[in-house]
This record gives sequence, C-alpha cells and structure tokens, in this order.
Amino acid sequence: MMVAATFWEEHCCECGMPQCFSTCGMFERGWHGRCVRVDGFCESMIGEGRIRFRRWGKIEAVWHGTLVSTGMARFLERANHSLSWLWHILGPYHRALRWRVVAALGHVGVPSVWRIRATANSEERLVAEVADVEGREIVHRAIDLPAGTERKFEISLPKMETKTLLRIFPADGESTGEIAFHENVICSDVGVRHIKCLAWDLDDTLWSGTLVEDGVDGCAPKPESVALLKELDGRGIVNSIVSRNDADEALAALKRFGLDEFFVFPQIGWNPKSEGLRVLAREMNISLDAIAFVDDRVEQRAEVAANADGVRVYDASEIPCLAEREEFSPMSSSESASRRAKYREEMRRRKDLETSFGGDSEAFEAASGLSFEFMPVDGDVADRCLELLNRTNQLNISGRKYSRGEFSQLLQACEAKAVRVKDRYGDYGTVGFLAARGNHIVELCFSCRIAHRGVERRVLASFADGGKLTADVVPTDRNAPIRDILEEFL
Repeated sequence: MMVAATFWEEHCCECGMPQCFSTCGMFERGWHGRCVRVDGFCESMIGEGRIRFRRWGKIEAVWHGTLVSTGMARFLERANHSLSWLWHILGPYHRALRWRVVAALGHVGVPSVWRIRATANSEERLVAEVADVEGREIVHRAIDLPAGTERKFEISLPKMETKTLLRIFPADGESTGEIAFHENVICSDVGVRHIKCLAWDLDDTLWSGTLVEDGVDGCAPKPESVALLKELDGRGIVNSIVSRNDADEALAALKRFGLDEFFVFPQIGWNPKSEGLRVLAREMNISLDAIAFVDDRVEQRAEVAANADGVRVYDASEIPCLAEREEFSPMSSSESASRRAKYREEMRRRKDLETSFGGDSEAFEAASGLSFEFMPVDGDVADRCLELLNRTNQLNISGRKYSRGEFSQLLQACEAKAVRVKDRYGDYGTVGFLAARGNHIVELCFSCRIAHRGVERRVLASFADGGKLTADVVPTDRNAPIRDILEEFL
C-alpha cells in the first residue's frame, strides 16, 4: 500500500483569512499562525489521534501528486513529531518546507481510496468531502459515528488533480465530543477489490432528462453512459439499475432505447436506493463491496454511502473515465463475456420458481435438472479457475490470491479439478475449482452464482467418496458459508 505524501492540518470551515484574524470573535491564534479550531490535533501524515472539533473546525489535507510507502509514511510521521520544536519556530512557514520534503521523497502515483476508522465518545455525524482546486465538491460522504463503537469507512476516490482538497468536519458545523481517529489515510491500495456489478441511476445519469417530468420522448440515452455500459458488459462486469421511478414506465423506456437486455435484477421503485442495493446484492449473491453505484444527485450518493456500507459511489460526471479505474479492470477468462447472459438465465430461473412452482424450491430443484461435472484445469478453464480464486470471497475456503506463476505452481503440486454446472435453463459454465493432495483440500472455491443450489455439497460428497477430508481452511469475515458446508465432510 502507498500513502499520499501530504499532512493533515487543522483549518476553519468559515475561514476568511487574514481579515478574520481581526474581525472574528472566535479567533484564537495557534503556533501555526492560523486559528485553533480543533483541540488535541497534531498535524500529521497518517491522521491518527484523539481530537475535539470546535465550532466550524475541520481537518484538511492537500493532494500533492506523490505517494510514499507505508513504512516511509511512518518514518516521516515520527520525524514530524521529533521536529515539532522546529515547526514551532518556523510558525506558518513550516508547511511549505514539509510539503517540499515529502514530495521529494515520494513517487508520482494516484490514490484510489480514502480509509477512515474512528470512534466517538458520543453520537456524532461528520462529513468527508473531496473538493477540486476551485473548492467545488467532488465527493460528499456522511460519516456517522455511534457512541462508543468503532466504524470503518472506505471512500473510493475519483481521479484527482494536484492540489485537490480532502476535508473532514462536523455536519452541522458545531463542536463535538472526543473523536479518536485510528486511521485516516489517502492511499493506493495494491489489493484493489474489483467491481462485479455497476448499478445505474436512470434520470440524468443513464439518460438525459427525467422520466416522470419529461416522459420517454423527453429523455435520451447519454452516449458516454451507453459507451461505458457496453464496455463493462464486454469485460464481464454486469450492469443493473437502482432508480426511484415507476418500474413499468422505466422498463418500457429501456426497451424502447434498446438497452433492456443489458441489465440484470433491476431495482426500480420508490424505496431508498441503499435498500435497492442491498436487495441487488442478495439477488446476485455478492457482497456490497463488489457493487458500485453511479448517480448524478449528491443527496442520493450520500444516502447510499451512509446506509449501504461497502458500495463504491461515483458521481455521474465521472462516467467518461470510470472504465480507466483499476477496480473496473476486465475479468480475465473467456467466460467473462457471457456473465450477463448467465445472470439473465438466473432471472428466468427465479421467475419460474415463483410462477410455475409457487416458491417451492425443492420441487424446482428436482425439475431443473441441475448437474455438474469435473473438468481438467487447462487453457481457458485454467484462466477461469484463477479468476475464481482471486475474485470470490464468500465461497472460498482460504481467500488467498494467486499470481499466474503461483497458480501454475499450485496446479503442478496438486490434483486440480474445475467444476462445470448445467441445468435445463442453461450452462452456468465453470463455477468451481478444487485443488487437493490426496484427501487434503488445499483450495476450494465456487462462484456466488450457484450459491444455495446444493452444488458445494454434491461436489464435496463426490470428491470424498464416502471418506473424510482435511483442508487448508483460513477463516475470514466472509467465508463462513463455505466453512460450514466443508465442516460436514471433515
């Protein structure tokens, strides 16, 4: 992980320097020459510490275009504290010196995420904001801190220009109780969590105009949105909809525009969008942090950010450059291009379950003709198995990630099998991978698309052939479902 080479500093949300130095009744000059607005704050690179915001107080960092390693950041943090006597002598001039030093030690790079972990003694609501060099808001995220409970937030960052501002301040501008920041860093995360689904708002995002006001004749698909939609679809990243609209009218508009077939499990209605995203995650059997959401309205993005923890939120203005972001990188296997078709097959399965079988899942499973087969792990199948290992979390016994070279070594050291699943609705494709030495399982993972269909137990029962298994299980905060199933065969 690389950390932004910059320092968090205290400022005032209503700053009008230098006039406010003589006209503001709350002005209190600090050693740095500015007004003291945050009690207990030590200007730092990592942004940790226990502080209290005074009225209009904020902490702020400037993106200066370079990154340093975590180790270097910790070293600079210690040096910053050791040289505090020098900063007090230099007063307001110390900032320029520090910036030049860290910029010289850093490497040009692009941060991708802003990580915040904090605990408050009393219930607090803060705002995390990213603003451009002109002060215009780019990202707005509510940071709700219940009393005494540590909360963690990860905010996906847009591509930022040098001198972009990042700020944290109380939502109401008033003073707060004590808040402990355990982590507050702007970083480039080498372990980027890839997006599996982009959920679209409709009005003024996918299309120009508002359906309820302008009607379908007054709306038109945005070229940049259609281009992104098709690009992601070709990469194996599926698209869905989370929109506040009349469902029948919106689906009719999508069909008229020739776009309806590009979307899976659309969530269109009048409920909060965060609720729609949670339903979407359940329908797709994926976690919220595998979903991204794009919307033109800041209040809708803020509602999702506050209530659908893990979903990465983007402004509609970022649509032209989203495909360039690392989290939207293509899936690696040849099966990726058919991912949308397989999810739409699943939509038909769900509809048939309700209409033809009245929700009777056992009768549906018996009639669906579900079957699986083991296949050798080579060629395109090997690419798909590597993709499964690196991108599945809930149905993965270890969560270990492999480079292509490490995966080749795994195949040489183990007996490896790919799992292909079919039913009468279609071919799921390669949805499982198993690597073992004798009866000892080294790696086991399945796609979330076949979760809750009993495939995992059938595969393990076939492999165990009546015997007992052992396994390299690495418990994570997500893989309890597969661990529970595997426990039956150990």
